[in-house]
Amino acid sequence: MPKLFVIILTVTFAGCAASSIQTSGQLTGPNQTYSLRVSQGDWLVAYATGDFDTVLKATMPAGQNLENDDYAGETNQSLIIGESAGSGTATLEVSGYDNARGRFEINAHALGGGSALLERDDNLTAEVGDSSDARFIDRFNISVVSGDYVMTQLSGSDFDMVMRARAPGDKDYEADDPEQIFFEAVDDGPVQIDVTSYNANETGRYNIATMIARDAQTVRELPLNLPTGQTQSVDYTVGEAGAYLVRVESSDFDTILKLRNNSTGEEIENDDYGEGYNSLAIIEAAAGVTLSIAVRPYDSSTGGAYTVTVLQARLLKPAAANVAGELSAGDERDVARYEKWYDLEVPGSGILIAELNAPDFDPMLRARVSNLGFENDDYMEDRHRSILAVPVRAAGKVRLGVTSYAERTTGSYRLEARFFPLANPPQIAPNWGSDG
Repeated sequence: MPKLFVIILTVTFAGCAASSIQTSGQLTGPNQTYSLRVSQGDWLVAYATGDFDTVLKATMPAGQNLENDDYAGETNQSLIIGESAGSGTATLEVSGYDNARGRFEINAHALGGGSALLERDDNLTAEVGDSSDARFIDRFNISVVSGDYVMTQLSGSDFDMVMRARAPGDKDYEADDPEQIFFEAVDDGPVQIDVTSYNANETGRYNIATMIARDAQTVRELPLNLPTGQTQSVDYTVGEAGAYLVRVESSDFDTILKLRNNSTGEEIENDDYGEGYNSLAIIEAAAGVTLSIAVRPYDSSTGGAYTVTVLQARLLKPAAANVAGELSAGDERDVARYEKWYDLEVPGSGILIAELNAPDFDPMLRARVSNLGFENDDYMEDRHRSILAVPVRAAGKVRLGVTSYAERTTGSYRLEARFFPLANPPQIAPNWGSDG
């Protein structure tokens, strides 16, 4: 992410502090500090990202200490959200985990005033999931052994599809756009694959295709370096007919892989597989066929070292999860977790702060704006509180969803949402059910 060290808005100058910071630079020492002017009741939203594992800390005027290392599991991104209990100067500090160094960006704002869009005391009840607003669901079951690589995907155009998978070891995966899940099994046992819809009461036809690559053996490993923002392609000609896995791994950037069989024209693209930010694809190829392996970064301002590993495996296509199906009103209702949604209208670009407090259960707060999804489970390790900062680019609808961490949980909660106009909101990365 090479950028000039340019301060876009005044950060610290002659002992004064601004109420916004937007800057990029190079961390060469233990930390870089900034001052931000805040008033009592202001919301601080600070977001840092870099080509290293960033750590972001804030000390508020009343002595509150806020810290975040890995936002949404992404080591290079850090996010702080907090309401100031006093007025004065907040100190922000950018550092690197384990003394890491590199280029970074920080975007921080003290948000005061704003407009209340929602203040609601409500209840999460079983009726929410069982009501006419519920989603229908089809279930498919397969068996895996430890070390299996699983790829399952949906196709169809009748409705907005969502798929989920629960694998041995209580590993849960979800995919919305695109509807494909890749993971490596960590234990023997059953995998439950669920097909449902994004919107309530949707029905229609779909196809589910599932492949298991078993007994994978490495046939080639290539250490490479990706120039910032570029796409890099390498070819691999297979020796024997069979199933081939291509895995792309990097600690420098979030990889996207496009794998193409140059003989059949089949293409498979994957951003993240499993629980990380690496990429994986499985494809069949005849002897002598060339596979084209194209790698690019999710964030066009990043790049760096990565490794391409090609593995050959025995391919299984379980009949139970390779079918043409139909989601219908007679199917089981999806009530694993009850949920309730609220539609809000925002007047323009800015940041929406949503806060959920639930004394009776462990809540999860979700937001969707356009094609981007955001989620928070425990705010500052408080299992009864969730807070989101949602960047909004233009006037339109934002959907807020309340659900629970544990299945079939009910209880009372309070949900509040406030909107703060901002011409250039920080580009906080989506972390739930997004296609962007």
